[in-house]
Amino acid sequence: TAVGTAASAVDTRAPGPWGTRTLHTSNPDPVSASGGVNALVSAGNGALVSLTGDGLSRSTRIRPAGSTGWLAPQTWPDAGGYNTELVSLGDGSVRLAWRAKRADDHNNYWLKVATLTPGATAFSEPEYVAAVPEKGYHHLAATPDGRLVAVWSVSGVVKAAESVGLPEARTQ
Repeated sequence: TAVGTAASAVDTRAPGPWGTRTLHTSNPDPVSASGGVNALVSAGNGALVSLTGDGLSRSTRIRPAGSTGWLAPQTWPDAGGYNTELVSLGDGSVRLAWRAKRADDHNNYWLKVATLTPGATAFSEPEYVAAVPEKGYHHLAATPDGRLVAVWSVSGVVKAAESVGLPEARTQ
């Protein structure tokens, strides 16, 4: 039967061979169990991006599309919180989002976003998106034209901020 044929084809397929293991990055604090890989995502052009770190800071590393080597890490010293997020979005970009204090606003935490545009080899300087509570979760989404939407909740009320276009095309 067609169902039996399809099932046996799936059963006999095996993944291709894996290459030799290599060091991605060393753990800066071998005693810390949380100092490993927090996320691994792919960009729209096939580049891979990893997020590593612990409760003090985070680092991103990029493996360009078609490459077998990882570029030097980009460190985010104020992105050590539990809610640091690495997201591959529909516009082909990868965004790193976290909550941090602003030097000019001591009373609020702000959602910060840094962008890896398709084909880039480093993230942009971070942008402050919106004032958010110190604790909680946020979520990001983007459309193919680069419109970024961030949502979060404050005391049970869901709030959102939206910007249009990729960072270099925006004025905020």
